[in-house]
Parts: sequence; structure tokens; C-alpha cells
Amino acid sequence: MALTHILEALEAEARGQIKEIEEGAEAEVRDIRKETQDRAAAVRRERKRAVEEDLQIEQTRILNRAKLEAQQEIMRTRETLMADVLEGVRLRLQGISTHAHYHRWMELLTLEAIDSLNSLKEKEGLQVSVQDQDVDLMKGIIENVGVSAAVKGGVDCSGGVVVSSMDGNIRVDNTLDTRLLQATSLYRTQIARIVLGQQ
Repeated sequence: MALTHILEALEAEARGQIKEIEEGAEAEVRDIRKETQDRAAAVRRERKRAVEEDLQIEQTRILNRAKLEAQQEIMRTRETLMADVLEGVRLRLQGISTHAHYHRWMELLTLEAIDSLNSLKEKEGLQVSVQDQDVDLMKGIIENVGVSAAVKGGVDCSGGVVVSSMDGNIRVDNTLDTRLLQATSLYRTQIARIVLGQQ
């Protein structure tokens, strides 16, 4: 019986060792499974964070593009309004020669241009050019102000005068169209504020 006891003891000890090995293996499997789940969760969190970052970047890009497009549309609208206002002014200028004060305005524009060329008027004389319909008016103005100047037509403008040296090298364009262009560039911001009601 002693052999049987020894065999049973060995068998019991083997079963105990098997049980310990199985329990150790199960614990190791649980640890590996937990580690794998933790890694998988970390990977999911990292991917989610990366996707959220990408989405945030895309959202910011879309928002910035929309803001830029809106600003460009506002600028185009403002430019259109400015162009419409200036075109309206140009159209009104086309009929200014029938205004009661046109003669006085032409006289002032002429004197201003002549004063700009003051050193030339005594030396070599001046050439005064106007639109065809203002030639007779300008001859009367030149006679009234007492300046020696040749008067000719052919200027394509809404009114005003171009005064130049006889050889044409020095020229002062004091037409209403040129003054409108100068005023537009000088006072563009102020004009925009008035047109857009921002004053």
C-alpha cells in the first residue's frame, strides 16, 4: 500500500501543480486580456482625439473661408454701390452746362487753371481747350479775365477746361470729369462712409 499512497500523493501533488499552472495561466490570460483591452481603449481614444482635431481644423478652415468669402462679397457690394454713385454723379455732370451757375463755375475753373500756369501766361501765351459747346462761352470768359489765350474745342468732358502752354508740353486738366476722379481717389473713404451710411 505504500506504493499506492506514494502514487496517490504524487498524483495529488501533480493535480495541485496542474491546478496552480492552470490558475496561473488563467491569471496571465486575464492580465493579457486586460492589457489588450487597455491598449485597444488607448488606441480608440487616440484615434478619437485625432479625428476630433482633424474635425476642429476642418471646421476652422471652413469658417475662415466663409468669413473671407463674406468679406469679399461685402467689398464687391460696396464697390458696386460706389460705382453706381459715381456713375450717377457722372450722369448728372453731363447736363451741368444748362445750370444757371455754369458760366461762373467755368470762370472759376479757368482762373484756377491759368493761375497754375501763371509764369507761362506772360511769356508764351496759353491754349484753352473746352468741349465744343463751350467755345463761345470760354472766349467771353478769357476776354473778361484779360488773358491772352487761344480757345479751341474738342475736349471730351462734361464741362470744365484744359489749359496748356502753346506747345502743349505743360498742361492743367481742370475738367469736371478729372476733378471727379481726383476727388474720388482723395476722398474715397469718406465717400464710402456717406454712401454706406456709416457716418
